[in-house]
Amino acid sequence: MSESNINNDEAAVERYAQAAAGIFSYVVDCKFDESHLNASNLFLAIEYAYRRHPRFWRDLKIETVADGVSRRFPNWRQILDQSGKRPNTVLKELEETIFMNAFDEANAEMLLALPESERPTNADAAFLLISKILSQKGLQKQVEYAERDGYRCGEEALNGLYRLTQGQRGITVERLGTGVARMYRDAVVNRAY
Repeated sequence: MSESNINNDEAAVERYAQAAAGIFSYVVDCKFDESHLNASNLFLAIEYAYRRHPRFWRDLKIETVADGVSRRFPNWRQILDQSGKRPNTVLKELEETIFMNAFDEANAEMLLALPESERPTNADAAFLLISKILSQKGLQKQVEYAERDGYRCGEEALNGLYRLTQGQRGITVERLGTGVARMYRDAVVNRAY
């Protein structure tokens, strides 16, 4: 294994240790108890832990999420089972949402790699271009995934592209979900004081 691979692996381990810590922090700060263990609340915890860097969503593992939750609720799987919720169902919902964000992240970076003059400017055009590029690469499953929600992937790719291009200019544009998670956390924390 080359030195750069080792450094990349170490950086990824550190990033996801930070993500697990962020998830734990969110769960604690928001005063979540066992009744809050569901995919929606846990996804907000992931959004809170989100850090802007390439491949965040594509490299995020469900084990990272489970680690963050386990720090607060070591027996969370049993807690969900006892409440009638299935831990594997909650994890599957989270995995699907992570996959969707990873897909959008990859599409935004694909558009960023194009010369600025060739980048689409509306959701319809972005969807068509994404579908075309994925088809040319022989990625039929990804094309089918893009087609599931119509032009949604084009819209989300453009949103991601905007955040990336602003980031290149030194301007941070927060993800909507991240902003919602931070506002909720801040409201809970401020109410406690």
